[in-house]
Amino acid sequence: MKTTITLLKLSAIVGLFLTLPLQVVLAVDIYVCGTETVTLKYSGGYELQSGDKLIWIKDGDGGEAVETVYNGTPGSADYAVPLAEITAPGSHTYTAHVMSPDPASCSGDVSNTVEIIRLPELTLSLDASLAQYCAEESGTDAGESTITATTTATSLPAEILLEYSWTATKGGAPVDPLTEIGTSEANNPTAQDLTNTFTLTSSEDGVYAFNATVQYAAADANGVTIKGGCSYNSTEPATVTVTPKPGTPTITVE
Repeated sequence: MKTTITLLKLSAIVGLFLTLPLQVVLAVDIYVCGTETVTLKYSGGYELQSGDKLIWIKDGDGGEAVETVYNGTPGSADYAVPLAEITAPGSHTYTAHVMSPDPASCSGDVSNTVEIIRLPELTLSLDASLAQYCAEESGTDAGESTITATTTATSLPAEILLEYSWTATKGGAPVDPLTEIGTSEANNPTAQDLTNTFTLTSSEDGVYAFNATVQYAAADANGVTIKGGCSYNSTEPATVTVTPKPGTPTITVE
């Protein structure tokens, strides 16, 4: 049986661990994005008794509370946090404590705080260093164009890692593999990069259109899980024209 006192906010899966009877210890922090949900789970050294209550408190003393009741079935005291309650990006914190059944209603110690952070949506824009170049100059600075993908977001934690991927077309037809026309910058596995590049070096004339995608990595730089796998596409393609070398003229005299 689960009794909801007040709805809370969040999205992801967080474990709870018990170290002492009637004292709850919450798991490490987690990041969530998109439409992911969060379930706060109870487990640990103290074996819940049928009728025990878990009191979940959001955002510290005086915060909203939810009561779940253990009915003897594993997981019955877990708390599935409603997604609608974490629409705002940022920090959402929880504590919990156990209460024995009525009429005694003995209260256990309050847990440490667990913090779940909802990540913001990302915006990705593209810019080409050269809108066109001459095919015959391919392989020189004048014969290549670097397309830069730039990510913008509000209040993005510095430890969050981003991953980029690229696609391109030539004359409307997909280019595969991309290594035939240039080189993409490797993703940074240890630090946040708000930019990523693809350098077009092709000597084949035509109109090349580039798009990119940025997504959250599976974990941050400290190994904390990022749940959701949210990805965001570039708002507009970047176009580069490779112009063929004009033919050699023949001069006639009349």
